[in-house]
Amino acid sequence: MAAQCTAIGFTAKAKEEWIPGGETWAVECLGVAPYPGHLYPRVVGIVRPLTDKAAKSVTIQYLRGDATEPRGTGPRILVQVVNNKAITWGKGFSVAVKKRWPQAQRDFTQWVFAKRSEFKLGGIYWTKLHDSLELGSLVAQHGYGPSLFPRIQYSALQDCLSAVALRAKQAGASVHMPRIGSGEAGGDWNIICEIIDEMLCREGISVTVYDLPGSTHRLKPRQGGPLFGNQFA
Repeated sequence: MAAQCTAIGFTAKAKEEWIPGGETWAVECLGVAPYPGHLYPRVVGIVRPLTDKAAKSVTIQYLRGDATEPRGTGPRILVQVVNNKAITWGKGFSVAVKKRWPQAQRDFTQWVFAKRSEFKLGGIYWTKLHDSLELGSLVAQHGYGPSLFPRIQYSALQDCLSAVALRAKQAGASVHMPRIGSGEAGGDWNIICEIIDEMLCREGISVTVYDLPGSTHRLKPRQGGPLFGNQFA
């Protein structure tokens, strides 16, 4: 797990059992400056035991890193918010998605032309990125460009995430995302993270939210949070 901290500022978290049948540990790591003359960063971390109750709890996990490189193994779902007007992605996180997976953008555009009636608030377009990773484009933003009011539609986001929860359960998948709906869509992350908690976390689905190193977002504090839960702004 520490090997995931491949750049300064990247974080990684996991629950690990180092001795078969032994105690489960919560492990958190942070990439720091490398030794002089070395390419890869050093990794520091903290390890703490988990009680049975803590091990079974599900909360949003916040990491420093790139959401287009979702951590972990097994089935994963990456989600992004798109608007209900533009057929190509030209702003925010979707630009990074288009750059990394150009075919995903082309498939989305073809879907809009072929299934115009489905391209509406609350709709989702699913794209297979590779064997263990799927992209869900959530149509939860009304229009685009400057606006006096946030363009995010919270009810549409709730409907979308309900469908994501169903798909994640069927596939046994974890869900990964940037801070959806709080960029170009202008949404309030405090509201959005509560929707994520209600629709995904309370259904037992693992959710990871990524902030790029150096971003100004504050990682959401947790009660009695460990090292990385509340320190990095």
